[in-house]
Order: sequence, then C-alpha cells, then structure tokens
Amino acid sequence: MFREPLLRAWMITGSCLGVVLSLVRLTGAIGLLRRRAWSRPVLTGESIAGLVLIVVGFAFNLLVVTPRMMAAVEAKANRGGPGNDHAVAVGGAVGGAVGGVVGSLFGLAVAVATLVIVNQPEVRAALAHRPLPAGVPRFPGLPGDPT
Repeated sequence: MFREPLLRAWMITGSCLGVVLSLVRLTGAIGLLRRRAWSRPVLTGESIAGLVLIVVGFAFNLLVVTPRMMAAVEAKANRGGPGNDHAVAVGGAVGGAVGGVVGSLFGLAVAVATLVIVNQPEVRAALAHRPLPAGVPRFPGLPGDPT
C-alpha cells in the first residue's frame, strides 16, 4: 500500500498538517494561559482546521484506503501458504479501522471543546482585559492578570 503514490502523498501530507496544527495549538494554548488576546482566534482557527482535516481524512480513509486495504488482505489470503492467515489480516484491518474511528472521535471532541471554551463570555472578557463578570473566581498573580 505504501508504494501507491496517492496513499503515500496522503500519509505524508496528513502527518505534516498534523504536526503543524499541533504546534499551532500549543502556541495558542500558551497564549491563552498568558491571557493574550491573539490566542482566541489562533485556537478557533486551529480547531476549525482540525475539524475539516478530521472529516476529510475520515472520508478519504473510508472511500479510498479501506477498499484498497481490504483488496490487499484478500489478495494475501488467496496466495495461501504459511503466514497468510486470513483471520489475522482481517483482524488487523478491523483493529486499524476501530482505532481510526476512536481517534477521530477524540479529535472531534477536543476541537469542539476548544471552540466552546474559547467562546465563553468569561474567556472573552479575560482576554480583552475587561473586568470579569461577578462570581467568576480571580487568580491574582497569573501572567496577564489585570488585577
């Protein structure tokens, strides 16, 4: 499968985009902890880009990777001989698919949670250095704390 140019390009591109988005998320999270106003749009953009990448990746895997993987499993099973156990190959394919779905769901949950959190009124107020609403705990001494 790694010899196919489309799959190789997809894996390299997806991995590189994942690393870049992780660095952007880390930068935004550090900015959020320091109460920098720029952190909110950075985290919002990263979360939206992450959601798009997860949906596109899921569709690509479902429509392109899975059929090719199952064809490779069938071809290997039809060759016969030692080390070509069909059940083991199918189990590996199913395990990979389940892992991909669980990982995608976790990624979706993190992106949605980030979008919800950075759009809370308290977070917006803290990043704009406005007084926090009544009842919101204050933590004096934190970097960027206006009090």
